[in-house]
Amino acid sequence: MSSSNVRNDNVETIPKEENMENQHPKVLLGDYEIVRELGKGSYGKVLHVVHKVTNVKYALKLFNKNVVLEKNQIGDLKKEFNIMRDLDSEFVVNLVQVFHTPQNVCFVMDYCQGGNFRYVIKANGPMDIYQGTFYSAELFCAIKYLHENNVVHQDLKPENLLLTESGHLKICDFGLSELIMCPQAKLNRRCGSRLYLSPEKVLGIEYTKSSDWWTFGLLIGDFFGCHFPFKRATSQGTDAAIANLKMEWEREMPKYAMDLVGALLKYEHDRLTQEEISQHRFFWRVNWEDFDQQRVLPPDTYNRQESDVELSQFMETEDSIDIDENNDVFNTFCYKRFSMN
Repeated sequence: MSSSNVRNDNVETIPKEENMENQHPKVLLGDYEIVRELGKGSYGKVLHVVHKVTNVKYALKLFNKNVVLEKNQIGDLKKEFNIMRDLDSEFVVNLVQVFHTPQNVCFVMDYCQGGNFRYVIKANGPMDIYQGTFYSAELFCAIKYLHENNVVHQDLKPENLLLTESGHLKICDFGLSELIMCPQAKLNRRCGSRLYLSPEKVLGIEYTKSSDWWTFGLLIGDFFGCHFPFKRATSQGTDAAIANLKMEWEREMPKYAMDLVGALLKYEHDRLTQEEISQHRFFWRVNWEDFDQQRVLPPDTYNRQESDVELSQFMETEDSIDIDENNDVFNTFCYKRFSMN
């Protein structure tokens, strides 16, 4: 199937709603030229697109309506939409526009040319001390921003950290994220990626937003090439290692980094707090105000290019259940950020 056929498939206009200045009068899937596929999952696909008028690059995430309804995920999708709509930071992938076609709900988001950090680390090797400190500090600022806005990410991992063209870090994928009502709100949902689960999640006991700081510790290890310290031959073995805090590191990391990671990979009552993390000696050269404002120059050694992916099978024929394109359940998915530069 040619890209031109893809771009014109199932084009649908979204009518303007009265007295809603944040709505877009007419949104066409055809407003975006598809460049390549960035990834796919059970929900659908993520595409690299360019706006035909402004020539600005975006990522377009397609949620297949059939899949959403079959898996009863409409509530989760609405939650992800509501969370992303209210976020506005250089440290997260911001939501730019939302519309829907007869087959898909479409999220238009910031595009990050450098790819995800799993790809970045694999392509470039473990980080040196400057690189590791820089991206650990940016990740700290990103998590702090989320927590200050009552969002617990719940699924931090290298695949959900993206590298921008300018070399900065952004957090993406809020599909499992939770909005909390107070800083010490208790959560009990076991979710995330097994190798990054906190011991509280493994044991099925209540936890707080501090679970993101557990994962922060594991990600610092990833930056320095020290991956999966709790991974065992079986899932039961992995869970037991997490619950008993039995770490096996494949290589050494810098001394102060190891000290910080060790202080994070603990049960919540012993784990460092956000304030304690910011004051740890691993970050002794970090000016947090400069990092918060992204005034620190990123390392200039990482590959910020991403390889193309074949698009010939981009839009498969959908069968499954029928979708009424006027189905009210999807009508709330219509949004445009005020500025689309």
